[in-house]
Amino acid sequence: MPIAVNGSGTVTGISVGGLPDGIVDTDMLANNAVTAAKSTGLGISMADQWRTYNTQSISANTGTVVTSWERNDNTFAGIGSAMTESSGVFTFPTTGIYLVSYNFSFYMTSSDNRYLAAKMIYNSNLISQPYASIKHISSETFANTGSNVILDVTNTSHELKFEVVAPAAFVVVGNNWAGVGNANINTCDATFIRLGDT
Repeated sequence: MPIAVNGSGTVTGISVGGLPDGIVDTDMLANNAVTAAKSTGLGISMADQWRTYNTQSISANTGTVVTSWERNDNTFAGIGSAMTESSGVFTFPTTGIYLVSYNFSFYMTSSDNRYLAAKMIYNSNLISQPYASIKHISSETFANTGSNVILDVTNTSHELKFEVVAPAAFVVVGNNWAGVGNANINTCDATFIRLGDT
């Protein structure tokens, strides 16, 4: 069958795969790309979130590891393999590039605190250290700080933890403090999202 260009702008007489080099069927390429992306699982392959479930006193002038973590189990079930945690130390399920976000709330019942440092320590290295301060007004006075870090996790034996330090003792707010929160809300939390391969 001869190749014919019709008045409507269509071309007939070309079999599938019969286009000469340099002519591209963009619809076919787009469809193939979408199919390949679906089959290879491109996109976010892992997302996990943890939060503290109890209050924790922080000693003055010394770094105290934040513990009492639980997985967020009421707003989503997670995506992919989960983080593991023991005594405040997290390990990653696989290597890769991860976005780690954390948010801590604090309170004091008396005096001021000129700084509160919420540290992220990965593989024994200080990675992030945002600051806050508390000017005590009355009763319990609150502050909040946190950060976002993109980590290249090249070894699943490398550990991550969150540590808090301040010149005076205070309390990290947990989800059971004074009946204000419970196991269904976040007041101190950490989110882990795997962005791609290392």
